[in-house]
Amino acid sequence: MRLTQNDADNTARQLKARPLPQNHPVADSLVELFGEHTFFVDADGLFIVESAERERDGGAELGRVVKLANWVDGHRTVLSPHRREGADIVVTLDDAAWISPPAPSRDDRLRLHPRDSAVLSCPAMT
Repeated sequence: MRLTQNDADNTARQLKARPLPQNHPVADSLVELFGEHTFFVDADGLFIVESAERERDGGAELGRVVKLANWVDGHRTVLSPHRREGADIVVTLDDAAWISPPAPSRDDRLRLHPRDSAVLSCPAMT
């Protein structure tokens, strides 16, 4: 699912991850591999958020984290896609649940590995 900018910022803060900008050079390739989503990168790899049930009594909208790729090297420069792994992590999407300012975004320069379209490559994460 494609998140609004506010929902992506909220998710990034909760997970300490960076959303990949929609205009990023590798975004189209990720959409081809995984479908229309807001993609996130963190120290563990690449993941998305899928819709989950709302909290009871008209509460906040929730999203479930799904991992799509792992880092394959210690420098975190290459991602290897795998079967979707549903994490036991649920995030609050509604921006009303957050009052802190958005986390600064950073261009990871993520790109497809030239030898294998199923492997994604980007600079080391700090």
